Amino acid sequence: MAEVFRDAIEQMAARSERLLLFFGGALTFPPQLLSLIGTEIEDAGLMRCDPRHFETLGDLRSNCTVIFEDSIAAQILAGATWGRCATLVHAYRDADLARRLLASEGTGEAARNICFLPLRMPISSFVALLRILLAGDEVLPRDLVRPAPPQLPAPSPRSAPPDLTQIRLTPREAEVLALVAAGQRNKLIARRLQLSEHTVKLHIHNIISKLGATNRTEAAQWYHGPRSRTAGGQDE
Repeated sequence: MAEVFRDAIEQMAARSERLLLFFGGALTFPPQLLSLIGTEIEDAGLMRCDPRHFETLGDLRSNCTVIFEDSIAAQILAGATWGRCATLVHAYRDADLARRLLASEGTGEAARNICFLPLRMPISSFVALLRILLAGDEVLPRDLVRPAPPQLPAPSPRSAPPDLTQIRLTPREAEVLALVAAGQRNKLIARRLQLSEHTVKLHIHNIISKLGATNRTEAAQWYHGPRSRTAGGQDE
């Protein structure tokens, strides 16, 4: 059975530019989620796999991404092993379990290469963050970042996170941020909004500064997370 499973994956990987393997049941990865991913991520082959087959994976082609549910994370923490693949993604509902996996020191170097995406968000937001991750950007959900120990000195006002109720994006900045959060690159954003790439870069720089983010990925995570945004001011 394991050999038949691996052969099926190998055949799909050979036919697809990118192969996404979802290890989990229909409650974790429902058909509507897989359908949207198949529509939004071009040239991708999709396959939902029985979690029991996870440890039977051999080394996979470089175009394979494995996306797994909480039950697999528990197996990894218990010492489960897997074959090599381009990207390994924990799609989690249990944030505590994901934090334990993120902080784990006993599962070897491979565990430190696992990416994380929360399932407790709208399907469209999950797909947008998955696209960002597959494009090579890092995604670290905010609920996995533990607060600083209380004995540490409080951050200075300049390093404190912004008051989200006071953030004011211009209408154009709001449009640019929405496209960044959808995983669009600067060239596509410029074409969509009929702007130069240089102008798009300036808008993104301003957005990142206003949000107190360090890069466009953090800005996208802020857009998809709980927030209070207001738009105002002059366009461009």
